[in-house]
Amino acid sequence: MTSKPLHITDIISRGVLVLLAVCLQIQVTLFASDDYLGLRINTADFLIPFAGLFIIGSLAFKNSVWPRFKKPFGYWAPILLSTIIMLGILNGYRLQDSWSHWAIINKGVGWFVLMAYFAMAGWFSTNKGEEIRDWFFKPFMLFLCFITLSEIIIRSLFIYSIIEPFAFFSAFKVPEMAGFMANRNAFAFIYLTGLIISGIFIVQKWPVSRVEKICFHLLWLTLPLFIILNASRTSFLVLIPLVIFLIFKNWRLFMRSILPMIFIGSLFSPLVYQDATLRNFDNLSSITSLSDQQKRDEMYVGDQLRLEVAKDAFMLFKQNPLTGSGIGSTYEYQKAQGDRKYIAIIDNTPLWLLTELGPFGLIAFAAVFFSMLRSLYKKSQNDESFDGVFAYSVIIALIGFGIFSLLHEILYSRFFWVFLGLALAIPFSKKHQSE
Repeated sequence: MTSKPLHITDIISRGVLVLLAVCLQIQVTLFASDDYLGLRINTADFLIPFAGLFIIGSLAFKNSVWPRFKKPFGYWAPILLSTIIMLGILNGYRLQDSWSHWAIINKGVGWFVLMAYFAMAGWFSTNKGEEIRDWFFKPFMLFLCFITLSEIIIRSLFIYSIIEPFAFFSAFKVPEMAGFMANRNAFAFIYLTGLIISGIFIVQKWPVSRVEKICFHLLWLTLPLFIILNASRTSFLVLIPLVIFLIFKNWRLFMRSILPMIFIGSLFSPLVYQDATLRNFDNLSSITSLSDQQKRDEMYVGDQLRLEVAKDAFMLFKQNPLTGSGIGSTYEYQKAQGDRKYIAIIDNTPLWLLTELGPFGLIAFAAVFFSMLRSLYKKSQNDESFDGVFAYSVIIALIGFGIFSLLHEILYSRFFWVFLGLALAIPFSKKHQSE
């Protein structure tokens, strides 16, 4: 039996999916200066125009259909959120009497970049659903494992002075492991998402390929080393409930397939121990003892900045409790304080939404969040295919996103909107299940 020859559109779509899987895990910062924190972009952003032209051409020639999503989620959700974001930018201009270029570029244009990713992923899932596993999911997991293992090895060699430090990874100049994401917390979120999905596939006892099995076990094997080298304290807020859930879901498979990997990985942990890791976790005691002025003074500078910006955010919210203070207002307020150090974002997504978009903006985002959970749950029910199990794993990842968002602003994570688009969309052959 001869295989069906590949059409040029199949080659293009597969190439886009592979490049997307890899480039989503690589971020760079452009145009940084003394008075501008820089524009952080994902290398996958360069794919959007080409993928967009390909998709538009396919739709124009009626070779594909528009993305279709599992209800109650639908087109109403991105339209609602996009409207809220635009109103937030306009409100910022109304209250500040000037445009915040940072807000327009990073939060305005950046939001529509996210929506482009989401729509692109939805189109691929609807029209090329059978290719997602081989041409996106596997390459994504393989590259994530490659980055994690490579940085662990390189940093280990550096710790023992076998090699000199060099800029192989974006954030190699800082002690914490950040992969190619230019930020350790951004890398922590992408790593934890891969860990969550791998854990769900393992305990669900879903048949996986050899490549997937190797990737899943490698992610759990590297977990102890990741905790030490990345030193993200927020990770524990996700890891602890995740482990409890996986044990509850299938304790036998957890004990047989996951726990041995964690144990083996922990045996190597003393080899990569760093004082910086202990210092990062020691800051937890400082945060919980804010009445002690000396501890506040000794607190990690990042924690000090987060507390300061949180106080600024509450103050701005009190001034505009109904409409919010407008997107970019917190950033501009910090800049106006003179020589004081500042950070661009509020490291708490719900607080950011409440402060700059007001209670109605927060409610809108919460409504979309729960509609996603509901749709993913409905899609995963009674579906034992890859599509169904993937949707179920994204439910847990979405909950992990909610937890992580309490201490970091990760709403603009490109890769996660791609995962949501892939999981929420219905493959063309299953459109009848949308009702």
